[in-house]
Amino acid sequence: MLPTCDKVCIISMLFLVIKFADASCLIKYKPNARSLQDKFNINSGKGPLIYTYQTKGPEVRYPIVIRDELCLYFSDNNIKRPDHRINLACPGCNVRIEDDLSVTTTETTYLTESQSSAELRFIFNSTDTKKVYMHPSTLVKCTGNTKHEMRTGGIKETKRMYPIVVKLNGLYALPIYRILKDQQSEIHAFSHVKITSSIEYRPRFDELNEYKVGLIYNKAIDFTTIYRREYQMQQFKNLGVDKKAIEEYFSEGNYLVKGNLVSKDDLFYYAQQMSTYYYENTFPMWHSINEGNWKLVSDIIRKSADQTATDWEVSAYPFADLRIKNSSTLYLGFADPLHKVRIPRILVKIAFSSANPKHGMVFHVVNDPHITDDDWLEILDPKKGLCKNLVSCSDDHPDFLVAAKGLTFCCSLEDSKIAMNFQKYIEI
Repeated sequence: MLPTCDKVCIISMLFLVIKFADASCLIKYKPNARSLQDKFNINSGKGPLIYTYQTKGPEVRYPIVIRDELCLYFSDNNIKRPDHRINLACPGCNVRIEDDLSVTTTETTYLTESQSSAELRFIFNSTDTKKVYMHPSTLVKCTGNTKHEMRTGGIKETKRMYPIVVKLNGLYALPIYRILKDQQSEIHAFSHVKITSSIEYRPRFDELNEYKVGLIYNKAIDFTTIYRREYQMQQFKNLGVDKKAIEEYFSEGNYLVKGNLVSKDDLFYYAQQMSTYYYENTFPMWHSINEGNWKLVSDIIRKSADQTATDWEVSAYPFADLRIKNSSTLYLGFADPLHKVRIPRILVKIAFSSANPKHGMVFHVVNDPHITDDDWLEILDPKKGLCKNLVSCSDDHPDFLVAAKGLTFCCSLEDSKIAMNFQKYIEI
């Protein structure tokens, strides 16, 4: 369980309540709204990305929760939260604005408040079309699927950053999340994402996308094959795992699946959620653990963002390598020493509030459904393990003590050895 809200956290929550209690919200919708009640097609997944330009560049604009309604636009006369414009884009296709009278298609547009009349309160502005008023019948959607891309970013020490973005124009791209990979060692790739405080109100999409290789993995690795149960059992045998252990680990339909560093459930808009389907955003994880405590930890963090009404910074780090008894280091695919699909032993998730970086927790999920008691005690040892002092987190979550779901232990940010080593590479 994450630590209870401290004074700074409580003040932040009260500030938000006071700030938006009497705010003049001009565009809002219900979480389950459809058709004209959801003018930007957010819940259908067909709508544009909504963003604003800030000092550092473009940022995604998320709806703000006010009494179970989601607000997208406040009055520009509201001194507490003035909205002068919000931008709309469908990278890779066009924005379609339609109403009972007309249909307009444009590459990008931005919305501003109009003083024409109470009914025609907003204007869509763009460089390639005339101004278009927003009517009661207006609906906005994308003409196709929004495209995203993995880019090669900066490097710090030996860690290269690979941001996943949507391209807005020749100058700007909208960041979604980041993958980082050491260029000189076999260390696992790790990630960083900001989870919005509105995340519990995200639209849910059952749609799955096809995974693709980005800029880190070598395309020589056959990812379709390595995630097949039969292949994995033979691979374990080749790497020295005895027959009895193989039967034990692959019993009851268990096998290694694609675990995600950044889950699509950590992101709000449809275009963001679909950007998580890179093999670089995955690592081999036992199915029972992926559906067990790794999922539970993510749920806990998202609920914390909702309950504290603040955004949360979340990093995921696969750590060390799984071995079974006297086997060699286990892996599924191999192209060269720096491009190997290794099976992590421990999955670490670091989470803290953007408003108060000291308010957070580090979760460790053991990726071994049949871990021995000796190995478990070694992992928990303050001298050998990853936590200098353990924090009890199983009282509220008894599944944390179920090995098949991934034994899970926690520590504070200041007591985490891995948080101290890796957070310096993440610029918030």
